[in-house]
Amino acid sequence: MVLATLRASDFSEIERPEWAKSSYPPEPTTEANAEILGLTQEIADLKGTIEALGKAVQLNSKESPPDVGQNLPRGIQRGERCAQIIEEMRHLKHWVLGGKTMAEVQAENPTLHVWKFRETLTTADREHFDHPNRWAPVTGYAHALLGKDYGRSPVTIRDWVKAHRREARQKSATS
Repeated sequence: MVLATLRASDFSEIERPEWAKSSYPPEPTTEANAEILGLTQEIADLKGTIEALGKAVQLNSKESPPDVGQNLPRGIQRGERCAQIIEEMRHLKHWVLGGKTMAEVQAENPTLHVWKFRETLTTADREHFDHPNRWAPVTGYAHALLGKDYGRSPVTIRDWVKAHRREARQKSATS
């Protein structure tokens, strides 16, 4: 068997087909360059819009902002909100079972976070929410509603509340 060494000069005499003679990829035309520049500008504009929307969503988000100088994990921040809503739901059930109507309680306590939370509920959940005497035990019912609100399981909500309470105990112990 004979092995031959081939050089590029050996192929110089071979005629290439027409499709192989043009450079690939083809050189962009000025129209293509203009289109690419336009698309690049559109992408930059979209990135700016997305960043602005992200900031707006953060301002309107469900999470409470961390205290100044603190960088709390998201679960603890969410746990703080959940714990507050659960506590307010306990008071709400106590007041309604004590003889007040939901309208009276809302008129007496318009600043409760539970009213804003109520507005995020579906119509069926809101109808059930308006009758605390139909609720299961408050904590389980609240975990289920908050789980729907965040798109998480009630167990996750419970874990967030536990993490928040643990963080609060550690803070008070060091203070």
